[in-house]
Amino acid sequence: MPTFQEELTERRKLDAVTAEASYRKLVVVFALLEFTADPMRDDADPLGHNGPQAHVTARKGDMIVHGRTDTYSAKGRAVFSSEYPKPKTGEVYDREWPKPSITCALGKTPEQMAAEIKRRVMPDYQKGLELARAANWKAEQYHEKRDKALAAVLGQALDECERLRGTSRLDGVALKNEIWGEVQAFEDSVTLKLHNVPVDVAVRLMKLIRVD
Repeated sequence: MPTFQEELTERRKLDAVTAEASYRKLVVVFALLEFTADPMRDDADPLGHNGPQAHVTARKGDMIVHGRTDTYSAKGRAVFSSEYPKPKTGEVYDREWPKPSITCALGKTPEQMAAEIKRRVMPDYQKGLELARAANWKAEQYHEKRDKALAAVLGQALDECERLRGTSRLDGVALKNEIWGEVQAFEDSVTLKLHNVPVDVAVRLMKLIRVD
């Protein structure tokens, strides 16, 4: 009679075979939809420690879809979901877009699964994708203008931290009279804080910005 450990090892072997078969099936499903599976796998589990689960991320242009099989909440089924592209710079906070997700029985053929995705996921995903692309463009335009504004104030190229935050403590900028401070840039304005400013310099600054 096999021991518990022997039974566990054998079950994990079977799970590993199932997971690999499911992975290959998902790749075919996405290929039918003209999506390409990511070459790097984060679910490779030749020892079967994760059970029969498989996960594929596939892309077409800026479109991203996911397929998962035998998850804890969907045994014997494939779960298909979508992901929206992110902006190249900045972040988009308004993500109240459609989030279509469906499940299919693993016994279905790749052709049947692909048809289900095309019918039940893609229409809503396409609607949300247009919203995501517009929001991403807006975010990228904002950050481009913000970076230009900050670089213009500093009179030098931005470092990585300055590009990420849109702020600078004026490091690397030589200021007179031991003045120090910080600047935060926006799309068409900046917030400038200066400390240790001599009175005569402050008077000249105020003359520049005061409305007579």
